[in-house]
Amino acid sequence: GQLAQVNFERDSIISQANEYETLMLMMSDCRDKFDAYEGNLEEEQKLLQRSSELSKKEVLAAALRLGEKSILQQTMSAIRRRLAPIRGVPTKGGKFEDPNADILEIFESIENIPNAPKKAFKSFINWASGSQDPDWK
Repeated sequence: GQLAQVNFERDSIISQANEYETLMLMMSDCRDKFDAYEGNLEEEQKLLQRSSELSKKEVLAAALRLGEKSILQQTMSAIRRRLAPIRGVPTKGGKFEDPNADILEIFESIENIPNAPKKAFKSFINWASGSQDPDWK
C-alpha cells in the first residue's frame, strides 16, 4: 500500500482532493492557534523593544510568543503556497471543479461567435440535402 511508499525526501500526493482537505485542515488549525494569542507580531516586537522596562520573565514570555506566532505565520504561508497550484473546488464526488468554469464557458462561447454562422449554414446544408436522415427522400 501507500504506507510502504512513504518517502520524506519527496512529496507523494494520494489525490488532489486529499491534498486539499489535509492542507485546509492544517490551515484551520494554524489559524485557530494563531488567533488564540492576544495581539499580533508587531505588538510583540514593540514589547521586546522595551525590554529594559520588563522583567526577565516578561521578556522571555514575549520572545516565546513572538517565536511561536512567527512559526505559525510561516506555516500558514507555506500552506498557502501548497494550495495555490491546486485549482478548483472539491465536489462531493471527490473531483475538482474549476471555480471559474462559468466564466470560461462564457469566454469560449464568445470566442466561438465568429464560427457560428458557418456552423449553422453547414448544418442547414446537411439537413436540406438529407444526408443526415436516411429516411428522407
